[in-house]
Amino acid sequence: MTSISILDYAMFLTETRESPRHVAGLSLFDPPADGGEDFILRMVEDMRAVPACPPFNWKLGSRLGALPVWTETEPDMKHHVRHLALPRPGGYAELMKLVSDLHGELLDRSRPVWEFYIIEGLPGGQFAFYLKVHHAYADGATMSRWLDVSLSTDPKSDKFRPMWSLAGPAGRRRRQQSLTQVLEEFGKTAGRQLVSVAELYTMILKHSLKALRLGDSKVPIPFTAPRTLLNQRLTAPRSVATATIDLERLRRAGKAAGGTINDVVLTLCDAALTRYLSEHGELPPKPLVAEMPVDLRAEDHEDGGNVISILLVEMARGNMNVDERFNAIRDSSHTVIKEFSGLSNDAVMTYTLVVQVLAQLGDSLGLAERLPPLGNLVISNVPGPPQALFMRGARMTGIFPLSTVAPGTVMNITVFSYAGTMLFGLVAGRDAIPDLQQLTDYIPESLVEFEQSLGLSDQENAEKSSAARIKKTTKKKRNGKKSAPGATKGRNKKTGTP
Repeated sequence: MTSISILDYAMFLTETRESPRHVAGLSLFDPPADGGEDFILRMVEDMRAVPACPPFNWKLGSRLGALPVWTETEPDMKHHVRHLALPRPGGYAELMKLVSDLHGELLDRSRPVWEFYIIEGLPGGQFAFYLKVHHAYADGATMSRWLDVSLSTDPKSDKFRPMWSLAGPAGRRRRQQSLTQVLEEFGKTAGRQLVSVAELYTMILKHSLKALRLGDSKVPIPFTAPRTLLNQRLTAPRSVATATIDLERLRRAGKAAGGTINDVVLTLCDAALTRYLSEHGELPPKPLVAEMPVDLRAEDHEDGGNVISILLVEMARGNMNVDERFNAIRDSSHTVIKEFSGLSNDAVMTYTLVVQVLAQLGDSLGLAERLPPLGNLVISNVPGPPQALFMRGARMTGIFPLSTVAPGTVMNITVFSYAGTMLFGLVAGRDAIPDLQQLTDYIPESLVEFEQSLGLSDQENAEKSSAARIKKTTKKKRNGKKSAPGATKGRNKKTGTP
């Protein structure tokens, strides 16, 4: 048996039929030149033959009067590794509908909580992988590391290591402890907890002074976000949408504007959301508030599970132009990161746990529509591999992150950098946001507007790489068929910025 942390177990406690707690990735591959007609079938058989290592062979076990534990089992690989084919005409739209349906379904807790789908039937012989794992197994940063290890940078390599076969650091967890060991550890951490309480008291004091207009902190006070259609009651059906932007364009825009790639990403998301809300008559008088996950792991920390905090970042007012929007969001996000970087990881995680539990209580008690929301949506930026990756000669052309929806909200935006592109994965409650792809299309359109304001739109030489990629993608969209394109170089793990 293996211990489960309180933060990981909270992912189960807060899960409902309407709000599953799993994270996922949708990967697209070009077929290998010499794969043969039975390439997919051989791959399915080979994957099912690979044994599952921790945590992919764990299921939740109960203990009387104590936290549950992870217990090892032998998974039924035919259940966990599934082979699907898209209905004709087999285009991008059909893939998105299928993945939307899969992403809205709960994982079976009586088994290890993960599922992997090999999906064929895309134009040009392309195929897709859709992997979803319970958030108690991993967060986005952990899944990114698993991806990097499981694939190869060599197109000629026959390397074949599915994520569930990665024993060692990726699956390490603390074994169940005896009472003596627990007491010893408590003694070692008691001092840290006292410091953590003192730090939290300081943060609460700052919030109180700001609420009384006696302080100038730019850190948003929890549960003061404006209520919009992004904070409706969440229902079970999901919509999934994606967008792809050349990473160099984001880097150039950030440099020209005096900020980071992450600042540009937040600005584009805010501009798209503002446009969407305005068109629906829902633009609030106050700035939106984004919940931004931050990886708190040390550089040498490779364990699975969740080691994250969620910081609140105030976005921009609706009537701002794109330059003013960028400056406001850059100043807000950098201030928040600076204030929290002075706190210990224990204090930051405790702060996150407290506000998230309060948000979940409001959601569970049916009070979410009456109380001010904690935030309006989650916007997460996960660093991915800068080079192209291959699986038995098949080139991964993109991987879109698809996450969970936070309590009191109906949408999540996660971005992932991969091989010179930034990939946007949007997940929303289908009943609340029925036209999610329309909102998603506003993100690259907002970048064009930003580039024009910075005087970058005429730099044709700098756009060649982006134009080539768009041209290549357009060829796959002919005859009503679309192909989805991939995430940022390593960022500072504490801040999530480049």
